[in-house]
Amino acid sequence: AIILLICLVTAVYAIWLQVVVQEMTGFKGYQQLSKHLIGLWAEKLMGWIILVLCWGVMIVYVVAIGNLLEPFLEVDGAPELFRGDWGRRMVTTVYWAALMLPLCLPTKINSLRHASLAGLAATGLLTIVLMAYAANTSEVISDGKRSVPS
Repeated sequence: AIILLICLVTAVYAIWLQVVVQEMTGFKGYQQLSKHLIGLWAEKLMGWIILVLCWGVMIVYVVAIGNLLEPFLEVDGAPELFRGDWGRRMVTTVYWAALMLPLCLPTKINSLRHASLAGLAATGLLTIVLMAYAANTSEVISDGKRSVPS
């Protein structure tokens, strides 16, 4: 929970710094700032860094969705097709193709405002749930003995 709070504080600080730099210089993003401070190669490098970061976040979300859907696929009434690793992969792929891919297709960013709000709310909820889970399942050290609370 402490590490999550540190990440939160540093993320907010980084966004605040970005806003301050944008107001001072007029540059609207890391790429423009990199280009004008270091050069064209830095702009290209920053573009690749952002691309890799976004790709990694997408992979994390797809894997998290697969892990969250797994308990629903293991219930007694679930078809045999959905059970096991291949069933989870199929359901995750369908979920991605039906819900996540369409969010990548709009040409105007303004059309994503409602989806962004829902995503922000879901991310906040996920953060709260993870913090509560971490607080409830962390090891308790008392009298030199480690135990997991039940």
